Amino acid sequence: MQKSRNRVTRVVWTCALLLWVAFMWGHSLANGDASSLESNHAVAVLRPILNALGIVDQHSMTYAVRKTAHFCEYAVMGMLLWQNGRVRGMDAVRGSGWWAALALAVPVCDEFIQSFVPGRSSMVSDVVLDFCGACCGL
Repeated sequence: MQKSRNRVTRVVWTCALLLWVAFMWGHSLANGDASSLESNHAVAVLRPILNALGIVDQHSMTYAVRKTAHFCEYAVMGMLLWQNGRVRGMDAVRGSGWWAALALAVPVCDEFIQSFVPGRSSMVSDVVLDFCGACCGL
């Protein structure tokens, strides 16, 4: 009974991780116009907070929202990676190579996907930001 429950737990956490990666990559497939509309909507909602932080011009607000979204998406992925390792009995030492490889491979693939989408670009700085977010999540 316990073995079956452990297997179900592993499957659930694996599915959560895969769905989250699919969600992130789905955003990468949005063309530049759709991505900009989504960012502009977020800026409109967050404008009072951004203004309170001293971020007042549209370009800076959009930049802050986009980069924060990158970081936060990958922080969630890092948490899901950690949980996937934990339910498989990995500790920080045994899981570190696995986690680091995935925490880097997913954003590299993400930026590669974006390089083929009209109006989007692929940036090494986003890979670094995403990796840092994943590491914080871990």
